[in-house]
Amino acid sequence: MKLNTIKFVRNVELPPSEVMLIQSDVNYSRLWLKGGRKILIAKTLKQMSELVKNAPFVRVNKQVILNIEHIVEYYPDFPHPEAELSNGFRVEFSRRRALLAHRKISLFNCPNL
Repeated sequence: MKLNTIKFVRNVELPPSEVMLIQSDVNYSRLWLKGGRKILIAKTLKQMSELVKNAPFVRVNKQVILNIEHIVEYYPDFPHPEAELSNGFRVEFSRRRALLAHRKISLFNCPNL
């Protein structure tokens, strides 16, 4: 299912391709957008996971949800797989979430990988 936009809060509605990653900040979430902009939203990462569940996002550890479309390099070597995003940011996957994340990344058949 392809989503045109995701409504994060009342006045923040973005296409999934604009969001590179979502990072936890206690009871807030920080959206990292293309172009380097960041938006702080008063929702937990668990709530954000529900919002993006039908979009190309994958939760890779307890602090980060990645947009699969922005992964340029993926290093699946266990026990510490990691991904590099188009902005150069590298994220390490947790052991517990690595296998599920790997499966979801493979399902999207990302052209960058």
